[in-house]
Amino acid sequence: MPLEQGIQPSILDEFIQAHQHIKFIRLLWIDFGRTLGGRVMTLRHLRSLAADGTFHAIGRAYMCLPDDSCTFYDGDPTLSVGSLRLIPDYRSLKICSWVAGHASVQCYIGEATATLIEPRVYRFCPRLALHNAIESARIAAGLNFRVGWEVEFCVFKRQDSGRLELLQPTPHQASAIRPLEYGMISILDRIVDILDESGIPVNHYHSENATAQFELVMGHLPPMEAVDALVHTQQVIRAVHQDAGLVASFHPWCSDHGTGMHMHISVAQSSTTLHLATEDSFLAGMMESIGAICAFGMPIPVSYKRVGPGKCSTGSYIAWGTLNREVPVRKIEPAHWEVRCVDGLSHPFLLLASVLAAGTGGVTKAIKLELGDCNVDPESMTFDELETIGIKESLPTSPFQAHDKLLDNKALNEFFGLDLLQTYVTLMQHYQDLLFSIGETGSVAQDQWLMERF
Repeated sequence: MPLEQGIQPSILDEFIQAHQHIKFIRLLWIDFGRTLGGRVMTLRHLRSLAADGTFHAIGRAYMCLPDDSCTFYDGDPTLSVGSLRLIPDYRSLKICSWVAGHASVQCYIGEATATLIEPRVYRFCPRLALHNAIESARIAAGLNFRVGWEVEFCVFKRQDSGRLELLQPTPHQASAIRPLEYGMISILDRIVDILDESGIPVNHYHSENATAQFELVMGHLPPMEAVDALVHTQQVIRAVHQDAGLVASFHPWCSDHGTGMHMHISVAQSSTTLHLATEDSFLAGMMESIGAICAFGMPIPVSYKRVGPGKCSTGSYIAWGTLNREVPVRKIEPAHWEVRCVDGLSHPFLLLASVLAAGTGGVTKAIKLELGDCNVDPESMTFDELETIGIKESLPTSPFQAHDKLLDNKALNEFFGLDLLQTYVTLMQHYQDLLFSIGETGSVAQDQWLMERF
C-alpha cells in the first residue's frame, strides 16, 4: 500500500469526528536504540501543521540518542546539526484511554524538506524499512503476511528504598489460575479492555513459568499493524500496572526464567495457500539469516541469558522444528512459524523487516531448505545426528557475535544497506558500553536500570 495514503489529514479528521473528546495526539517513533520517542501535540497545532502541508521538526540526534542523554556522534559528527520531520501515519491512530483526551499515532521519520506533497522519508527510518520489506515481498513474490506476538512481562512492586522487587503471588505456577487470582485478573482484564477499545485483538492471557511472569497472546494482523499494536500494547501494560501501584517490565531475564516476546508469522501467496516449495524457500532464507536477525531480536548482553539448552526458549543451535520449543524457529503448521529468538527489548520494525526480507530473498532466489525438521532438543543429539539434518552452527551468545553476523550477512546488507547496519551496530555497541558503566550483565544495578526503562 502506498505510504502516501496513510499520511492524508482526512484520516485524522475522520478519527476526531468519531472521538471528539481527543485533545492531544502523541507523535511516536522508535529510534535505533529502541527508545520510544514522543511529542505530545495539541490537536489544534497538529491540524495547523496539516493545513500547511508541513510536519513537526525534531533534531537529527533523536534517531541515535542513547539513554544517558549524551548525544551519540561517533558514527556521524553532524548529528547535532539539522532536523528531521515526524510524518504521522494516520492509519495507526489509537485512543490512549488510560489518559483522558489522548490518542497516539506512529510516525515515519522524514527528511527536513519533507512536505505533504513530497513526503521524503529519511532512508534510515525503521518504519520505512518495514514498509519496504512488505512491499518488496508483495511485488517480487506475491507474498502477504499475518503477524502476532506473545508478550511476556514480569510484575514488580517498588520498595520504600525505590528498588523494584518481584511481586510474590503465592503460589506461582505456569498456566495456573491461582496466580491470576492474586490481584492480577482485574489488571489483565483492564489491559484487554483498553486494547479492545483501540481495535487491538487479544486472544488470551495466562501466568507464565517465572515468578510474577504473565503473558498476553495477541491476535494476528498485517505486519505494520502488528508492530503498531505491539508498541501500543507495551504502553498499555506499563500504564495499567502503574495505575495499580506496580511496575511491569519486559526485561529479558529479571526472574528465575527468561522473558521473551515470541513472534508468529504466517505467509500466503496472492491470497492462496502457499506452495510447499515456496514455503520451504521462505524458511530457508530466514534460517540462513537467523543469527544476524538476533542482532535486532536480542539486542543487549542480558538477552543472551535466554540462549541455551533446556530453557524452553531459543535453544543453542541454528535449527527449526515442528512444535519444538528448544530451537529458535518453531513450525506451528504449514506456512506458520514462531520466531523465538526475540525479547521485549527487540526493535520491532527492524526485526520484522529483517525476517520478511530474509524470507522473501529465499523465495525469489529459490533457496533450497538444507536444514531438516528437528524433533528433539538438539543438545541431546550426537554430532553425526546433527549433521544428518544439517545442523552445523550455534546461535550467537552475545550481541557482539550477532553484530558480526549482521554486518557479514549478504541478504540483509542488500536489503538495508551497509550504512544503516553499521549505524545500528555502532549505536548499540555504544549502548553496551553505557550498560557496562552501570554494572556487569545481570548485576542489580544494571537490571534495575533496565527494568525502569523497559
